[in-house]
Amino acid sequence: MLYSNTFSFEWPLLEVVTSIPVLIITGFTVLFFIYRLGGPRASTSQQISYSNPSKLNTGTEEFSKCNSPGCVRCKNYKSIKENLAKKLDDYLQTIIVDNVDEENIFERLKCSVEKAGEKPEHEEQNLQGSQSILHNPTVFQLCGLSSKPWYERNEVCEQDVKLLENTFSTIWEEFTEVYEDFLQGDTTGWLSNSVPTGQWSVFHLYNQGNKVISNCIRCPSTARTLEKLGTFMCNIAFGNATFTVLQAGTHITEHYGPCNLRIRCHLGLQIPPCCSLTVAHQTKHWIEEGCLLFDDSYLHKAKHDGLEEDGPRIVFMVDLWHPEITEEEKSALKYLFTI
Repeated sequence: MLYSNTFSFEWPLLEVVTSIPVLIITGFTVLFFIYRLGGPRASTSQQISYSNPSKLNTGTEEFSKCNSPGCVRCKNYKSIKENLAKKLDDYLQTIIVDNVDEENIFERLKCSVEKAGEKPEHEEQNLQGSQSILHNPTVFQLCGLSSKPWYERNEVCEQDVKLLENTFSTIWEEFTEVYEDFLQGDTTGWLSNSVPTGQWSVFHLYNQGNKVISNCIRCPSTARTLEKLGTFMCNIAFGNATFTVLQAGTHITEHYGPCNLRIRCHLGLQIPPCCSLTVAHQTKHWIEEGCLLFDDSYLHKAKHDGLEEDGPRIVFMVDLWHPEITEEEKSALKYLFTI
């Protein structure tokens, strides 16, 4: 089913007789706002705001930095560094290390904690010919991990990518039920992200590592699929599983993710024409029933430049562990970054 931006609107019963001119003006006003919104807005009480951005010249367009105090990306670098050092010491006190080799498995984690909050030491040349930082995890960077903007489907987390693609029909069916309620005005469980233009709505199954139980109950098969993923990043603040919806005309401006610990996976559910995802100035396009894999700690942005009648761009976003992180490091990182 192709979701467009039209939906029914029922007038409430008028108990007081008003003048015809007032009714006409009211009617046109309501219809104008329905046309502009293209559907109900999600609750704004828990918005992730990209308004009032701090700006950085990247050679392409204005850079947006999230200014939401509840976002893990935006916490104070200094306090994070201090908390990490103490928490790592506490964690190491709780584990039993039998020999020197086992103790060394946490060496790069110790080094990374010491460097937490530092600014990148170098800048890379972007493809537009001007200088900008392309790779900049804003909260934490684990030393020694390989990185690049884009990954092929068979390159990392292959089994989990296949499982997501093979369960596309089930995921899509459960989403459509939730989204139909949303279009009828039931915004329960939805959040609205503020963007410079357009509308960006999200429905979390996992939000910053925590399971959103009420939302998972509405998508039970999808939730079970997530539990089967061997590399799904749960129980850590950097892990999410989210339905994300961009209406026509929406631009998510350039920004960085918080860490280099994850590979972000986008399963295309509904992809209209003229939709694109750009990472480190390299642009790709989503495909329905297929996954795109990228490192979101690189500078990235997303656009839906299609028409309203083409409907919204809809993807299922899942964060997967970087394949080079060991099980011992995962356990420690969960301890450090659990909200």
